[in-house]
Amino acid sequence: VLSVKLIKSVDRINLLLGATAKTRYLEFIRLYPNQLSRIPQWMIASYLGITPESLSRVRKEIAHG
Repeated sequence: VLSVKLIKSVDRINLLLGATAKTRYLEFIRLYPNQLSRIPQWMIASYLGITPESLSRVRKEIAHG
């Protein structure tokens, strides 16, 4: 159980340090698809390590292809 949590923590750190905001958001969607409508956007942005404005730009970019 502890090793699974450690692996998840390391994966999250690597994602935060090495991925673009778009990649982080897409990974969030993949991991937590049912949470998007339940969590305020500012909280998602904070979790992803970006500003709410950046999250808005990422979401707009994804929506427009």
